[in-house]
Amino acid sequence: MVPRPSHAEETIKPPPRCKQWLISLIAAYPLITLTLTMYVVMPVATRLFRRCLFRPTA
Repeated sequence: MVPRPSHAEETIKPPPRCKQWLISLIAAYPLITLTLTMYVVMPVATRLFRRCLFRPTA
């Protein structure tokens, strides 16, 4: 019987860089999307719908 190495002797091999990059991208996607929505899409949409959004109340 071959003895198994203890936890101190086991080495953990890190995942490939491409997988790390992909997970980082997936994690950052909501933040990027929210930022683009708030600073690019919403100002344009507000300008386009200005008449509908800010009707005079008289």
